Amino acid sequence: MDLVTTFRGLDRNQSGVANRAIERASSKVDRLLDGPTTLRVVVDNADGPEVRVILSMTMRGSDLTSDASGHDINAVVAGAFDKLRSQLVRVRHRRESQRHKAVARVG
Repeated sequence: MDLVTTFRGLDRNQSGVANRAIERASSKVDRLLDGPTTLRVVVDNADGPEVRVILSMTMRGSDLTSDASGHDINAVVAGAFDKLRSQLVRVRHRRESQRHKAVARVG
């Protein structure tokens, strides 16, 4: 998985903390992927003390987007990745059930 990260309005210390949190959480999402894809991460702190994280991913016809906001960078990153992970699981189950239905029709 290719990871493209953009930081807006963060100082050096905050961007380092966010980058480590993104690396940790992205490894858990990477296990759910079955092909190459790109994950775009935007960490925005331009509107004051609240941090907003937006994740977007396109994989084989599915556009997945999740976002979270709050004051703690680690919690916000973890929340956004949890939402993305649940979407990935749903898409994966949907594809597996369609594959099983196609096999049952042929067999």
